Amino acid sequence: MKQTERKRKRARRGSGSVFLRGKPYIIQDVSDGRVHRESARTDKKGEAIELLKIRTGEVAQGRLPGSYFEKTRFEDLVGLYWINFEKQGKRDRERAVGITKHLNRVFAGMRAFDISQSTIQKYEKLRRDEGVKKANINRELSVLRAMFKLGIENKKVSADRAPVIKLYAREEPRQGFVNKEECDRLIEHSPDWLKLVIRFAFQTAWRKEEILGLKWEYVNMNERMTTLPSRESKSGEPRPIYADDVIYEML
Repeated sequence: MKQTERKRKRARRGSGSVFLRGKPYIIQDVSDGRVHRESARTDKKGEAIELLKIRTGEVAQGRLPGSYFEKTRFEDLVGLYWINFEKQGKRDRERAVGITKHLNRVFAGMRAFDISQSTIQKYEKLRRDEGVKKANINRELSVLRAMFKLGIENKKVSADRAPVIKLYAREEPRQGFVNKEECDRLIEHSPDWLKLVIRFAFQTAWRKEEILGLKWEYVNMNERMTTLPSRESKSGEPRPIYADDVIYEML
């Protein structure tokens, strides 16, 4: 008994304690009536006590201790992302699946706790080396950022430990849009089924997915208004357009 006590060498600090179990010190604190233990990742008692102070401080402020979040892994964040994806009724599932597959190449199996700016920079470099444009990397990083946001909201990630995910500055607007003469030539050489799609795109500047996903419930022929709902819009905001004579005739 005495030998066990000497081995563990407990050091009390408020409602927590520090003790040895092998080489690294273990810190223990109590929150919500439950005991939380985690490795201090150090064999220096003073450093372990400092970590314990941080944990007991979190509890005193009514926050969950950092150890509570250590079991959360990247796959848990992906799960939260897909639950929210379905809840929001988003349509671009194919693109989202592709993005999560790319993220999985670097972050699979990692604890959310360990995903840092350095690992994110590693991911960015990988994608740049593969020739991926910054705009596309931004979309992928935005998904990762959304995952962490959902993790925080669902108390799976500590807001203090979530990485700051910065996006690249927006590139110059794309150039080379077709003019009406070029559009007419394109329509002339297109199959019949594609002609109206091209004309609609030219008149409205809607994207392919938005045009092909258009439903009659979005169209008000009496008011000559067509409104793309927020769940269909890339910007996430509803986008109404007035049907000019060209669009009205097509509809």
